[in-house]
Order: sequence, then structure tokens, then C-alpha cells
Amino acid sequence: MLFAAHLVAVNLGAAGPLLSAWLCLRARRRRDHAVRGIAYGLAIASVGAAVLGMVLGGLLLLVHWYDSQSLFLRGMARIAPSRYINALVEIVFYFAMMAVYVGLWRRLEAKPLLQVIPAILAGTDLLFHFPPLMVVIATVPCRADLSGAVIEGAIFRRLLVEPEVASRVVHSWLASLAVAGCATMVLAVRRADATEAAIRQRRALVRWGAGVALGATLLQPFAGIWLLLHLRPVARYALLGGNGAGTALLAAGLAASLALIHLLLGALLASGGPRRVFQTALTMLLVVGLMAATLHHVKRISHTPGPSATKPNGT
Repeated sequence: MLFAAHLVAVNLGAAGPLLSAWLCLRARRRRDHAVRGIAYGLAIASVGAAVLGMVLGGLLLLVHWYDSQSLFLRGMARIAPSRYINALVEIVFYFAMMAVYVGLWRRLEAKPLLQVIPAILAGTDLLFHFPPLMVVIATVPCRADLSGAVIEGAIFRRLLVEPEVASRVVHSWLASLAVAGCATMVLAVRRADATEAAIRQRRALVRWGAGVALGATLLQPFAGIWLLLHLRPVARYALLGGNGAGTALLAAGLAASLALIHLLLGALLASGGPRRVFQTALTMLLVVGLMAATLHHVKRISHTPGPSATKPNGT
């Protein structure tokens, strides 16, 4: 549960600024103040989510600290200290850029292209640095070919282009867009304006957010298949029928994903009201929770170190 909440928070914190920037440009092009208000609200929500994600991440580290068998801590110990210094710099950079974006919101209203640059830099900063780092940390303890190696420089870059790592990074990027699109829908239906023009604007924003979330969700199966093909054989076997709990969790996650697609498609075509939007948001949380539980379970049953290409006997 803690891991799932952390994922939702950091996903919104990373992709939220990018969607906020796009909405800001859209508002300028259409002279739409309602859209501009949603863009500002999404920026504030993204900063809050990033802070919450850091707090939850710290709590997760405490949980790992009290687990003597924690693979994540083993992975962290293998990463060069310079990577953590860079990560700290990137976090400071993110909040600095978002402070500029929010703080100069009104002053740069007449220059939208200049205004959105800090938000774009902030979002891409987190997306390009932290999912790859976290995936590498989670991967290296199970790689016998990297035993004893300090992960830095050329080794780190080589890992980033390996399918086992790249597929999980792409999966994370798509999840970030889906969560941010869903957050846009929620912010849109929370607007209190009841005029006919405001209702039309709200419906348009709900459809826009649903379109972003739906596009990312429809691409997730391809990223998931890519990831499944390059999982360690023992993990793949567990998910595809070799372990009852792992298979059940994956099946439940896929079923929830289908329900999410149905709700998003309905919101996109019919621009559902608050009830449908909040149902969609809850289903999104359910999908993230089930997929996080699946990942956690697979890690527990496939913790034996070994090269990713090695197949168990008899499979």
C-alpha cells in the first residue's frame, strides 16, 4: 500500500508539470481562463504530490532498513555515491523550476512560451532521471554478472538500454501520464462555476484528461509484454501460472485495467460527470495498487541472484 501510494504521488509530480504546461499553452491559444486555472491547479498539485512522494519514499526506506534481506538496500549499496549526489541536485532543480513556474505565473501570462519552460524542465528532469535510477537499483541485486561491481558511468548507461530496464522505465513513464491525465479530470470537475460556458469548458477538460490517460493506458499492454518477455525466467514463470498468488494478482490488475479503459473511453466520448470521474480515479488507484502488489510479490519469489538470461531447469 505504501509503495502504491508512493508511485501515484511521484507519477503525478513528474508528469503533472508537463500537462500543466500544455494546458497553459492551450489556454493562451483559446483565450480560455478556465483552462488556465486548471493548469495552475495542476502545477500546485504536482508540487504537493512530489513532496508527498518524497515523504512516502523516506518511509519506504525505513521499511527496507528494518528488513535484513532487503534487495533494494543491496541495490542502493551498489550504486556509486555520485549518482545520489546527482539525484539530490535534480530534486533541488525540480523544486526550483516549479517555484519559478508558479511564482511568475501572472508576470509571464503574456509570454506563455517563456512561462512553460520551467515546467517542462521540471517534468523531464524527474522522468529522465528517477525512474531509470530506481529500476537499476531494483535490478542489480539479481544480476550475477554484476556481482561486486560499482554501478557508475559506462555500466549504468549500458543497463539503461537493456530491455529489462528500458521496458520498466517506459512502463513508468506511461503510468505517469495516465495518473496526470486522471488528475486533470478530477481538477476539472471540482470547479464550482455553474454557468453554461463553464460547464462546457469543464466537459472539454474532462475529455482532454481522459484522452491523455486513455492513450497512455492503451500503450501499457505493449510495454507490459515487453517487460514480461525480459523478466527473469523464474518471475515470468510465476506470473504465467507457476505461482497462484502472482498469477491472480496479475489477472486482477489486468481486469482492473480493462475497467479503467472502459471508464476513460466513456469519459472521452460522453464527458462523464463528477461521479464517473471519481470512479475513474478510484479505478486508477486500484490498478496501480494491484500492479504494485504484483511487482512486490514477484520480487519476493524471485530474489535469488542470477543472470537475467538464465532459465530454470525444465522450463
